[in-house]
Amino acid sequence: MVQGRGGTYDLVKVNFRVSIEDYNKMLELVKSGEYSSVSELVRHAVELLVSEYKSLDAMKGSR
Repeated sequence: MVQGRGGTYDLVKVNFRVSIEDYNKMLELVKSGEYSSVSELVRHAVELLVSEYKSLDAMKGSR
């Protein structure tokens, strides 16, 4: 279990690739203190993405 911005949760390891440009931007955010690690940044980004898609699905369902 890990404590993060979205609460406490179990983790599953996922591997993916990003461009060097995106990776460098991620490192800048970590170095600035916005995130404690690249992993935390990616987890937060995934949480936001899933939340956005849930909202879009809800809007589609209300039509």
